[in-house]
Amino acid sequence: MKIMYFKPQTLRKILSGILFFIAINSFSQVTIWSEDFSTYVDGTTVGTGNKWTVTTTAGINYFEVRNSEFDAKNTNASEQIFATEVIDISAYSNINLSVDVFIVAGVMEPSDYVNVYYKLDGGSETLFSTNGANSDDFPSRTASQSGLNGSTLQIIIRVKDGTGSAEIYGFDNILVQGTTNAGVYCPASGNTAYNTGVSLVNFNTINNADTNNTNTGYEDFTAISTDVTQSLAYNLTVHVNTDGNYLAQAIVWIDWNQNNSFNDPGERYDMGDATNVVDGNPSNSPLSITIPSSASLGSTRMRVIVKFGSADPTPCEANYDGEVEDYSINVVANVP
Repeated sequence: MKIMYFKPQTLRKILSGILFFIAINSFSQVTIWSEDFSTYVDGTTVGTGNKWTVTTTAGINYFEVRNSEFDAKNTNASEQIFATEVIDISAYSNINLSVDVFIVAGVMEPSDYVNVYYKLDGGSETLFSTNGANSDDFPSRTASQSGLNGSTLQIIIRVKDGTGSAEIYGFDNILVQGTTNAGVYCPASGNTAYNTGVSLVNFNTINNADTNNTNTGYEDFTAISTDVTQSLAYNLTVHVNTDGNYLAQAIVWIDWNQNNSFNDPGERYDMGDATNVVDGNPSNSPLSITIPSSASLGSTRMRVIVKFGSADPTPCEANYDGEVEDYSINVVANVP
């Protein structure tokens, strides 16, 4: 007798929390690419800026975002395909992948499946090594793959279920992490679909107004630099454009220990959120920043990100509604 498995919401929250805890507490791993479908309305079949796409066949019930996850209902015993964009991993090593897979409802057959693959450097599809193949009435679990190295990566999820009245497979929380290669900062960029972005950065002698947010999702202002002194405090001001009556978040990172990572304690500064402004302060701007007494001397990187929505950006995120700007900060000694 078959047992019908339903996706336990509490288990998913616990699993997501564990993944988040690992992500923020890992010394070397940074998030390169992620998708939790929380920003999409039901029925969405293409990610913002083609972040992900689907290939479907006729006669299915649906293969789309539902309730902030991606669900496949009654695919008429035919395979449906979800594919991420091609992800640039050239600045990273030891790439780790994970995808939550589960049954939402229904009694499945042995021929039904959710199979999770990756393509490295445009090669052939390879099943995730852990829980890559999932068929019949499998329990909620996480498909994972670790230890990859290359230049580009793509995740492909192939799903097939039956013609019953309520056979629904689902997947969620797609995560790509890696270790930033020595001497290289992780890439990050928004997209140019909307005018959400940074309009001003002011930090000591840096005073850069950049009101054209749609020209690129990433702007390299590392030729602009300022000297800051260990143990002294400086006001950091960031202005944002929310592109209308929308919410946006602003975060700044400064790599004080010059290890080419923005994930160390004390390197993240929350500038707050803003709604319906063209060139306005988010809620925590200006913010007083004290240069750590232990900050490494010399030139380092400051990254400024503004992102649409209620979720904070991460320092290595890509292809979202928003903008990234990089600057140089030169730390000098505090001589009595």
